[in-house]
Amino acid sequence: MALLGHILIAEEYVNQMAHQRFTLHKRILRDSYNPFDLSDFNFKKLYRLPKNVIFDIIENLRPVLTKTRKNSLSVEIQVLTTIQFLASGSYQRGIGHDCLIPISQPSVSRCIQRVTQSFLTMYAGRWISFPKTRAERSNISDRFAQTTTYPGVLGCIDCTHIAIFPPNEREEAYKNFKGFHSLNVQMVCDSEMRILNVLAFPGSVHDQFLFTSSALSTEMERLHTNRIGQFYLLGDSGYASEPYNMLIPILHANEGSPEYRYTKNHCLVRNSIERVFGVLKGRWRCLKKDCVLHYKPQKAGVIINCCAILHNMAIQEYT
Repeated sequence: MALLGHILIAEEYVNQMAHQRFTLHKRILRDSYNPFDLSDFNFKKLYRLPKNVIFDIIENLRPVLTKTRKNSLSVEIQVLTTIQFLASGSYQRGIGHDCLIPISQPSVSRCIQRVTQSFLTMYAGRWISFPKTRAERSNISDRFAQTTTYPGVLGCIDCTHIAIFPPNEREEAYKNFKGFHSLNVQMVCDSEMRILNVLAFPGSVHDQFLFTSSALSTEMERLHTNRIGQFYLLGDSGYASEPYNMLIPILHANEGSPEYRYTKNHCLVRNSIERVFGVLKGRWRCLKKDCVLHYKPQKAGVIINCCAILHNMAIQEYT
């Protein structure tokens, strides 16, 4: 029995040593690998943004993400792991077992939560902002005026559904008219496809109700009530036509009529928000319908906002 006890202790010791060596190997591999050694093409393919942009993000987040434990992840790995998840659309297991960043799935989960929240806190006000000043409103409306036949357009508005895992609370509220659980996300963009406003409600909420419940609707009404100017958003037929804040297409207009020409121009310009959704989900594939966000609605909302900010960063970098 004594011999058996010694054998069991020896086996346990060997297993512990093997586990420690495996953990050490993963740490060495993880810390020795430098994604910035990739070619510019491969780096952008993997992370969707050029090196200089991601390097700036890392440096800006370093004060709040600096590791505090000996075996915790470096700031670089935390940020790159999170951005790779947003870009790939793969669930955490795929990223955690990626040969480029070999870390555990729980570590990936902690990375995503910590980095996205820190990123949103630091960047949201600077990168997602509806025009607040006369100069900002004039700049946006003047750019729209180059392609529209009517002045005062401040943005194109629409909603898109981002699939989420069914939440435990108020599950039915998140089931949309298409039958899957989602956040109904309102976005507004300018003529250059920059996102100016983001707001997410449960998937069952209608686009019009979402808008009328938003601070954006209040702001548009304020501009009209205080006679600051005649400004509008361009929406589709899912919205109500409001003479002081929303222009929508005129359905079934006779071809060649003024109403027909107005609608044709309206749809041409408003198409920019549809292109934003296409580019946004194409670049940040975690937002695609087949890549369900396995997070509670609030965390999913943080991820969506982060993707919108990163979208604007990419737009600025490539324009």
